[in-house]
Order: sequence, then structure tokens, then C-alpha cells
Amino acid sequence: MATVSPYRWHVLLTIAFFLVITFIFFAVATASKDKIDIKTATDETLTTPTVTFIDPQIGAETPTVTIVEFADFTCESCADLAPTLQQLLEKYPNDVRLVWKDFPNESSRTTNGEQDFDRTAR
Repeated sequence: MATVSPYRWHVLLTIAFFLVITFIFFAVATASKDKIDIKTATDETLTTPTVTFIDPQIGAETPTVTIVEFADFTCESCADLAPTLQQLLEKYPNDVRLVWKDFPNESSRTTNGEQDFDRTAR
């Protein structure tokens, strides 16, 4: 017959104690004291785009329509859009403002550092 260790209950109680302490620690650590109010975007919250003074802009000072273009220096599709945007600015000079934001396109990256030089020179 196998003998039962007199410390078996001590070991089980120690393991249970550490599991409870670990659970309490993670419950307290992950509990947020400040509740974050996450709002979904609605038509009321999307009335104006985020435009700062560092974003290059052209067009009306108080426009009816603001076009925010996320573009890349070396993107061919972005270059194809430029004449259309220019036509809009010429046709509606008092109603349209164009804001340009730098958005590097990974597929049009050059290997010789040309693009990084363009961004640095800006």
C-alpha cells in the first residue's frame, strides 16, 4: 500500500492560494478607473476634416467643400488625379479647398532614397 504524504493538503492549498492571488492581481491591474467612452462616427461628428496649419492647402479660405487628398510623391495614381483636382479648383475657386496630406505608398517606394530626400526637402 502506498503511503499518503502528510503535506499533500499543504501543497494543494498553496497552489490554490497562489492562483487566487494571481487572479486578484490581474483583475485589479486590468480594471480601468477611467471609463473610456467610445463613440461611433456619425454624420454629426464628421462635419469637418482634421486640417492643421502644417498641411499644404490651396483654394477658398472659407470653402463649401474641402477635399483632403492623401497622396504620395511617387504614386502614379496620385499624379493622374492632379489634373482633375486642378480643374475643380479652377471651376469652383470660391467653393473648394484642397488639402494635401503626405501618405507614403509602400508599392511605389524607390530604392535609391529619392522619396526620403523629397520628404526631407519639403
